[in-house]
Amino acid sequence: VIHMDYNDYIDNSDYDVEYDDELYDFVVARCHVAVHIILKYIDKQPCRDFDQTGYKWLMNCLTGNEAKCHQMFKMKPYVFLQLCNVLQHRLRHTRHIRLEELISICLMILGQGTCNGLVQERFQHSSETIHRHFHRVIKHLNIMSIDIIKASNHTFSEVPRYIQQNPLYMPHFQDCIGAIDGTYIQVVIGGDKKTPYYNRKVVTSFNMMAVCDFDLLFTYVMAGWEGVAHDTRIFLDSIHQQSVNFSKPPL
Repeated sequence: VIHMDYNDYIDNSDYDVEYDDELYDFVVARCHVAVHIILKYIDKQPCRDFDQTGYKWLMNCLTGNEAKCHQMFKMKPYVFLQLCNVLQHRLRHTRHIRLEELISICLMILGQGTCNGLVQERFQHSSETIHRHFHRVIKHLNIMSIDIIKASNHTFSEVPRYIQQNPLYMPHFQDCIGAIDGTYIQVVIGGDKKTPYYNRKVVTSFNMMAVCDFDLLFTYVMAGWEGVAHDTRIFLDSIHQQSVNFSKPPL
């Protein structure tokens, strides 16, 4: 016979009550998680449910008035399609997005400065999808620029036709190989990094320098300098760096 006094009985009852409370809290927490998963992933209201998909809207831009295409993507429809033909060897369609739509997403952000949220609504894709494909296209555009933005003749052995055929310039400018100019590209800088990007117009920007030849083709672009940087500083840095391949006239 096991004798149990009253104090032992009281202690065990308290333990059972505490165990029941812990079990109840555990069950309630699990129920909250289950309800959250059901509402968010199973029975959620679709966010991108517009009837006109991004690809349909793009086709409307390309086949409609060309001014609309130029307004949206800063290029005419035939130029857009040529760019798609060039990039099709580097980019591929995804399961849900065609190549033309990938490129239009990137061009709309670059040309309009459109935020991610508005691009989501326009093309009916998630924030992560827009972000991923934008950087994917930018990467291939940068690679492609190496083959495109360069001088057609690195030796500059021939005087440009524009100079040869103009008596006002020949022979005084026969060694001229192009024109240089700079511009500010407005950018959004977060946090405490804004100060060096403020230009003389008190706008956060990049100071970009570009060179083009007499056929109006870009032969060199230097982008990424802070807005506060002076044009002379960018020019001197370009001509002294061996790795940037800055075009120089013959001596």
